[in-house]
Amino acid sequence: MATTTNGRPHILRNPHPRLVGVLGPEYTQSHLAFISRFGNKLDEYSLSLDESFEQLLGRVRGNVTPYLQSCLLPFYNSSQEFIIELCHMLTEVPSYVVDAFPSDVRHCLMVRQGVNNSSEIEALYSQRNAFKQCDRWLTENGLLVEQRLVDSTAVAARIVKTTIDHKYAVIGSKELAVYNGLKILSENIQKPNNITAFFVVGNRGRKAEGNPFVFYAVHMKAGEDENRVNDLIESFGFSKTPLWTYPHRTNGFWYAFQITVDKEEKLKSFHAKLDIDYLKHVQFGRMSKPITQCVKELGSP
Repeated sequence: MATTTNGRPHILRNPHPRLVGVLGPEYTQSHLAFISRFGNKLDEYSLSLDESFEQLLGRVRGNVTPYLQSCLLPFYNSSQEFIIELCHMLTEVPSYVVDAFPSDVRHCLMVRQGVNNSSEIEALYSQRNAFKQCDRWLTENGLLVEQRLVDSTAVAARIVKTTIDHKYAVIGSKELAVYNGLKILSENIQKPNNITAFFVVGNRGRKAEGNPFVFYAVHMKAGEDENRVNDLIESFGFSKTPLWTYPHRTNGFWYAFQITVDKEEKLKSFHAKLDIDYLKHVQFGRMSKPITQCVKELGSP
């Protein structure tokens, strides 16, 4: 865990740090994932908070200064499942996935000092996924006030902190409450097994023997067998490593796998076939090394 001062991360300014970018602001989920992953290596890594995924990828790829050694990109969360738009960004120009890891998402209900219980709350502020991840608790506890969407939990906390003539509440992390001096009314109000999974994306892949890897997840209909997609993979001559399967939240299931690409021109035909045969598929670009084990460790949500 990161060294902290008054509840804030103390980022050591190494003269030659490995600069890692995340989507800010402070104490949103990406920032907490950085602290979890790199917090005990602050003599080696420095943090950069950026405003958009496009900006992060541009800095990793050397299109925007200052350049990043790597960035953290969320590719899956328990409420939204695969973040397809973001995943497709990885395929537009070369980028390399060098690691993957899960981050537990825990939410609190927080208010300004002086508000003593949830019955006083006039409205809730948070971002869309946080509301989805906590909707069961809100219903069970009768907190059915107006939900006001903002871009991030950090923005929500600033609104509640600075609004003195109304009794508003925020859904966000415990660290966010400490950072903003807000009072926590209830902790761990999220659904069970609530995670966000991150890829660590770098600007260069390992010069390894063999060919680059590509990660896929295919949304298959209920009753379908993953052997069907396995046969398709084999028909293109790709080497495949199956990773995991788990239910889709509305219909069927996700089947995730990693392939080794010998001739990249084959990928376009392979993608076209997937588009015809399946409900949806997600491609995650090149990988500098197999991530079979670290993806398996994500578990089933």
